[in-house]
Amino acid sequence: MVPSSPPPGARPKKRVLVVGAGAAGMSCAEQLSQHPEKYDVTIVEAQDYCGGQAFSIPIDEEKYGAPWMNQGVQGGSYIYHHTFRMFKNQGFEAEPVDLQVSFGKGDKFWTNVFPTKLVEKHQGEIKRFNWALKIMRWFEIFFALIPIKITLKMFFFSDE
Repeated sequence: MVPSSPPPGARPKKRVLVVGAGAAGMSCAEQLSQHPEKYDVTIVEAQDYCGGQAFSIPIDEEKYGAPWMNQGVQGGSYIYHHTFRMFKNQGFEAEPVDLQVSFGKGDKFWTNVFPTKLVEKHQGEIKRFNWALKIMRWFEIFFALIPIKITLKMFFFSDE
């Protein structure tokens, strides 16, 4: 099919390539596609799934106490603003859920999905970290100038 020429005086459609089918890329492509007279939108993704940082993987529920675990960064990221807006525009009301996270490997592995040795070992520091974050938020301008490693030393956190 040969594309038709725009009427005299009309602007030709812009061809837009959106690279990445994460929350921001999908939201961008969706918004542009609402104006088919102005934009010809193509979205490409390097992975074999959409969602970017926002996806989960299945795990053994009997072993870990949960049927899935988030892979990548989710929940606290500002990218969710795009996802929630896009869902709402499509007639779906998305709501935040309890965040399940995990980091590290071997003896440095931890998660909030099930108890780990590392979480057990540092339970006291984990509780104090919430308190430290509140103080850092109150004096954000001051703490913004200090490297995080020094800030954590100021609150007497271990090197681990």
